Amino acid sequence: MKEFNLPQLIQYVWDNDLFNTRFTSKDKNTVIEFFEEDDWDVYGNDCKKSTLFNLSDMERI
Repeated sequence: MKEFNLPQLIQYVWDNDLFNTRFTSKDKNTVIEFFEEDDWDVYGNDCKKSTLFNLSDMERI
């Protein structure tokens, strides 16, 4: 299972055109939704560089 912090996740989404997706952090405290390049929303606790996301937790929206 590949893990990403927020900057790595953003780059991965852009590089792989994974827009219209939602990722939940491993600790389940942060959700990020990507809509199109340069357009995303973050919900929950402050997302720190140490917050990790798994690719397996991606959902299409």
